[in-house]
Amino acid sequence: MKQNHVYAFEPHVGNYKNLLDSINLNALSRCQAFNVAISDRLALSKISVKNMHEGVAENKVGQSGDYYHGCTEMDLDSLVEKNILPQPDHVKIDVDGFESQVVQGGIGTLSKCKTVLIEINDVHKNLVDQLSENGLKLQSRHRRNETEFNYIFTNAN
Repeated sequence: MKQNHVYAFEPHVGNYKNLLDSINLNALSRCQAFNVAISDRLALSKISVKNMHEGVAENKVGQSGDYYHGCTEMDLDSLVEKNILPQPDHVKIDVDGFESQVVQGGIGTLSKCKTVLIEINDVHKNLVDQLSENGLKLQSRHRRNETEFNYIFTNAN
């Protein structure tokens, strides 16, 4: 596990600190974390957050609310096409309602991955078809709760 190169992205400042602490605590020298939202565009944006506590979920990239902070959005395809990131073998997407933007901005890259795990709710079920139409084969589906599933795709090629 520690031989793999990992690139992690977390736009919420509190969660980003938690991610950095975990990387350092586990001495993961090949894991790099970036305080960036993977999206479908390149933008200086904002993120609506419930609070600054570590582990808080349901943050909204591109929105402001009662509490928010600045956020940089970047699309995965541009990062890979410009050789800023290498083509990944495996990708995990867990973005609490922002899945469409991540897939839209990364479909070229995702279609070349060996595996893709994506956590989606019933609202974003159309992404299963979109990923399948772009060369990925649905391998399995695992229920997380009443409305969310983890979908695991493998490269059909």
